[in-house]
Amino acid sequence: MTLLVEEAGSLFASLHVVDVLPKVIDLAQRVLAADGHGLWLRDGATGEWALASTEGISDTYREHVVAAVTHQPASMELEGPLVVENLDEAEWVQPPHREAHRAEGIRAMLVAPLRIAGEVKGTLVFYFRSLRSFGEDEVKVAVALASLAGSAIRTAELYETEARAAEDRRFLAEATEVLASSLDYEETLANVAALAVPQFADWCSIDLV
Repeated sequence: MTLLVEEAGSLFASLHVVDVLPKVIDLAQRVLAADGHGLWLRDGATGEWALASTEGISDTYREHVVAAVTHQPASMELEGPLVVENLDEAEWVQPPHREAHRAEGIRAMLVAPLRIAGEVKGTLVFYFRSLRSFGEDEVKVAVALASLAGSAIRTAELYETEARAAEDRRFLAEATEVLASSLDYEETLANVAALAVPQFADWCSIDLV
């Protein structure tokens, strides 16, 4: 837990979600050794789950396990940590998901819910290729790291949202200035297009009727 406290600042130092994700996995490896680690995130629009960052698991497993959970009805709600010391005895695991685990040799796992803005929008998973008993301290560390990860991801999301809004405001201000700078509409539209291309698209065309 001491290491987790010491390294927590590194998660919040990243201002972009894409940079936060691998740092979570790196820290997970150091606070709780496992055969593999995975950070799952749920798409807010589609409700589908995806492995956003991993370590120690194969590309084949990634493909199969994501396919196994895609479009599958949720068999349980994850409100707290999920301790699975023997996957063969976990009746809630659906057949496609179970087969993906078996093919990868995964026998046990520890799953900690990752809350973003108060909702479970991801999980931090520790995978083991042998049967495993989990101590209370290990579960607490996993839950604490997942909590920090959720907060760090939320912080990065807010930063990215504000950065995009600031960029939009800057573009509108510049576009307004360009529109008022010339009475030649062809020149004005060309300038607006030149301003828009690096912001929103690779190229731009304007049709007049």
